[in-house]
Amino acid sequence: MSTCNCTPTEPEFTDFVTVPGTHVLKSAMLAEQALRALAPNATALVGTLSESPIDLNFHITKEGDVLASTSVSNGLTGETVLRGTLFGLPYELLIKVKLVGKQVEVTLHLTKPIEVGPFTLKFDLGGVRMDGDRIIGASSVVPSSDVQALGLSFWCVLRCGGAAILGTLVKCLPSLVGGPAAYVACVTASIGTGTAAAIAICVATKCVK
Repeated sequence: MSTCNCTPTEPEFTDFVTVPGTHVLKSAMLAEQALRALAPNATALVGTLSESPIDLNFHITKEGDVLASTSVSNGLTGETVLRGTLFGLPYELLIKVKLVGKQVEVTLHLTKPIEVGPFTLKFDLGGVRMDGDRIIGASSVVPSSDVQALGLSFWCVLRCGGAAILGTLVKCLPSLVGGPAAYVACVTASIGTGTAAAIAICVATKCVK
């Protein structure tokens, strides 16, 4: 049985370095173009690199573990999948973001090395400004009061993910001027560029025993 001496305080994250995969792909594409220009007769090159609608990031911990996150959003829903290795074990974390009315739902589901969740955290948008039936702004984000206690694992994951996700939700509030879809896209991208890795490392060290 897992034990977790967790309290709802600020999460403790292990340091890691994030490398934007899209930048790597762009650099590789430019290098390929230069090679083709400098050696037009080269026949060893096969295929071409192209832009991808999926955001890809690599995360390297100070222990040398490598994680890769892929993120994509469509309308009012966004998803991030984090895969890799932590402490020599295969790791997979799924994070789904969904905007429902004036509430943001974030679902965390750890599938490897053990299954934890899925748990859904709900956050209310405050000071919402509307343009007809479309949200175009909000002044705050707060955890919803309808969060239910689901055991030690839930509270441990909440401790690891709640503060990080809340910070991301607040940081992306200005993007609401572009509409709800722009906000979801901002949150999803931000989760992929570091939040997911931070949550995974915290869950691995605090919640998975």
